[in-house]
Amino acid sequence: MKSSADFHLKDNFVDLNDLNDHNALNDLNAQKLTELQMDVPRIIRGQNAVSEIKFLADVNVEKPVVEYLSKQGYDIKWIPDYDCEMLDEELLQMAKEERRILITNDKGFGDLVIIEKKLSAGAILFRIKGQKSQEKIKLMRKLLMGYRHKLLNHYVIISKSKIRVIPLGDRI
Repeated sequence: MKSSADFHLKDNFVDLNDLNDHNALNDLNAQKLTELQMDVPRIIRGQNAVSEIKFLADVNVEKPVVEYLSKQGYDIKWIPDYDCEMLDEELLQMAKEERRILITNDKGFGDLVIIEKKLSAGAILFRIKGQKSQEKIKLMRKLLMGYRHKLLNHYVIISKSKIRVIPLGDRI
């Protein structure tokens, strides 16, 4: 049986092959177990499935949210790393060309995405007052665990009380 020293997290990822012995889980210390619980989506999906979803975070998305997704292995671009003065139309064009799901706090994108149909890959809108990064990270984790399969080609609205998913349908 493996000891807790035999289990290690590599960039917050645990190789499931190391966890074949059910009793070996008992040897994990509380801190590692907590880390495992926090990263359940990453453990379940494995590394390869992460590559199919790419994100583009608007300038108004908090850096800790971007860092969380990056640490989970997602391909994410954050607009402040490129051009803080990028126009909404340019942002949507970039997301469309690169098949990235837009993440934003700006509800103004709703009309552009739903009515004007200017985005096909999908969008996530945080409807949470204030800049509560930790709350947004918890909600993003919940979204990835329960609705990951509905991110592409959907407009997702996240509030403290619910997650609303609207299909975008066929887009140009």
